Amino acid sequence: MKTNFIKEIIRSNIVVGFTIDERNNNFYFWRVYKSNKTGKLIDKGIKRTEYKKLLRHMGEEFLLNRLIIVLQAKVSETMPKAPFIFKANILDHPIYELIYTMFRKIHLDNKNLIDDFLFDVLNSSFDDSIKLIKVLGKNIIKYIDEFEYNKEDLELVSLFDLMKVEAYNSLSLISISKIQSDILETHSFQIDPPKIREMANTDVLELIDQKKISSLGKKSFKGGVKVDNHEPGYHFHYCRREKGTTYTITRLSLCYNADMNEHLFKLPTLYWEKHGDYIDFNIPSGGNYDFRRSVYHICNSERMKIFEGVRREDVKQIKFKSKSDKAKELYNPFEEERKKNKKNYLVVMYK
Repeated sequence: MKTNFIKEIIRSNIVVGFTIDERNNNFYFWRVYKSNKTGKLIDKGIKRTEYKKLLRHMGEEFLLNRLIIVLQAKVSETMPKAPFIFKANILDHPIYELIYTMFRKIHLDNKNLIDDFLFDVLNSSFDDSIKLIKVLGKNIIKYIDEFEYNKEDLELVSLFDLMKVEAYNSLSLISISKIQSDILETHSFQIDPPKIREMANTDVLELIDQKKISSLGKKSFKGGVKVDNHEPGYHFHYCRREKGTTYTITRLSLCYNADMNEHLFKLPTLYWEKHGDYIDFNIPSGGNYDFRRSVYHICNSERMKIFEGVRREDVKQIKFKSKSDKAKELYNPFEEERKKNKKNYLVVMYK
């Protein structure tokens, strides 16, 4: 067995991971508790007899890499808390085999990105193969264009092309049936032309539930903000409300000047730029003050939640994506709120 990924969740006793059993062509996504008393993994809520060998391996890997795991611990407000082990065979579905092949071919050159990919998968809920395939497909679409590989290697080019096809196919998957050594899939029929048109272009329509969104709280601004955490660190995306409690992630990325440690300020300036293969979105005409202020304070609130419970000496270890040279200023509270409210705001840095 080989465990490719282990992460401890900050401010919780949860540890998540991904393990491959090459001898039996199996892989495991898992989430277990850590004992606050002994610092070891515990098998509470897990079928011990069925996963005895795996549990022993997980415990050994966790203790062997304890220091690195502590230093690279992640923050997640949405990580499911129930312990589980999900087992699948690499040969059960093409998307499994393609991901396994990708691991073998490009893992060393893309370790951080693959870690982010696996973390996002484990940050989702799935209790059967259909749900897992759909979660994998969604995250392949999210990350695939960021992977680095030799574009002249025809085998790798073919691999990534096939992964894209399987990822998009997974979005409409309903059921899978095995017929001898073959697979019969049932898919739903896409009847929404605008969404099909958007997905056919580079913009990916990624629908997410309201639970993962921090709403702007104003009826005139039918949107919200989603925290995103992948290499090179935390940033935010503006999300457009589609219908009811469903939102779409947009390309409007919001970040701080982390290169200058401004994300550690009490009231840092917020910048915007276009990032990711999502639906495009433009800031309301005239740079609407109320819109910009609402977005700013939601981002600031979510930023402070990331720091909650973290010791001050460890705060600087939490990585935030820094603005690029093309980024534009969305809101500078020191200037904007002083002009609007005639107040003087102190900029205080964590020490």
